[in-house]
Amino acid sequence: IVMEGEQSDIQRTSIGDHGRVGLTNDEVDKILEEVGFNELKYVEISTLQLFSLQFYGTMPFILEAAFILALGIQSYIDFAIIFAMLLCNAYLGFHEEIKAKDSL
Repeated sequence: IVMEGEQSDIQRTSIGDHGRVGLTNDEVDKILEEVGFNELKYVEISTLQLFSLQFYGTMPFILEAAFILALGIQSYIDFAIIFAMLLCNAYLGFHEEIKAKDSL
């Protein structure tokens, strides 16, 4: 029993008031029509796309800028080292993404 001025545990929604009874079939149909099922859409990403995404982000951008700068000042040893770091970073990220994808 809820006294005047007290809060009740009835959930108030755009469809109506519901206590512990739940929704009617008509209310369920109306909600499904308005918002759809509670599910995530499956997005397929190819392996090539997954690998190319490893070159996008803060760390890859910094390494890319550094190896372009090293190439611009004709420091070829630094260029090769930074480029190798970029490739290693991409490989490790790609490898971890593949492991995570396979675990799902």
